Amino acid sequence: MKRAKIFMSAAVMSSFVFACSFSLFADDQTVQTIDKQPVLINQNGSVVESKTDLQIEFKKMEVDLQEYIDDNNRFLGNYPVIKGNIALSEKIHSDIDTAVRDLDIDVEENITDDVIKFNIDENEKLASISVVVRYNDNGSSFYYYLNKETMKEILVSEYEKGQRDMAGKAEETEKFEQHEITMVPLRTNAENLGWAVEWRRKSGDVPARAILTKGKQKRAVFYNSTLDYDFVITENIDEKDITTGKLDRNAELIDDSVLFVPSSFIDKFLKSDEASEASSSEVKDNSQLQEQAENKNIKN
Repeated sequence: MKRAKIFMSAAVMSSFVFACSFSLFADDQTVQTIDKQPVLINQNGSVVESKTDLQIEFKKMEVDLQEYIDDNNRFLGNYPVIKGNIALSEKIHSDIDTAVRDLDIDVEENITDDVIKFNIDENEKLASISVVVRYNDNGSSFYYYLNKETMKEILVSEYEKGQRDMAGKAEETEKFEQHEITMVPLRTNAENLGWAVEWRRKSGDVPARAILTKGKQKRAVFYNSTLDYDFVITENIDEKDITTGKLDRNAELIDDSVLFVPSSFIDKFLKSDEASEASSSEVKDNSQLQEQAENKNIKN
């Protein structure tokens, strides 16, 4: 997190704090908020309810079930007819015909169990179809592979390569999910920790912000800001110093009424004085943001 501590001369700081109190903490109409549950925001900024929402959904193949009736008018089971690939469907039927004849089932035999069984395993790009024709421990198995994007049959080597590629993509997705940031409602969490919270609408060049007060401590969290930092902190309003910092992710206004912030902000800057002091030390160490902050006219 980039943070910086702004150091100014006593004379400049005096007017600085005065102006800050007017701009950042100026009275404005408060927006009523409601409680919300924590949410997750992924790396592209989308709000998701849970990690399961990040799982990839895919359209399944259109498959009809066709009954197989042998020459003696006996039902032996169903087999798949793949819409979009007539040639593959005919091939499956032809292979089943051959396998059934090879079984040489007695014409007087009463068939009670399915002789033909099949299974389809698919993802968003590939599909594998397995067909088993078996009776009294005799039978045959057939495997077919399909590229769902072209709806053409492919070789097993192409299918296996595609599966390896998908496994790599799944691993990347898992790493991506590990970088999700838990967002929590600021007002609810802050008030539970003894902070008073007010919402100030955008006023001139000063962005919309939430103002948090606890004794002489103040925090300002900006929403939809173009500043180089996302929040401002003063540990003692009577002292002439402030700190600024960057959130792990920009604050989000949900349903136009509830400001959400990363849970890390709550942990580091609101939970305890020790946490605030530790975070302030980190802020001082970031010389780059300090230089940027000194060139800003933010008032607190």
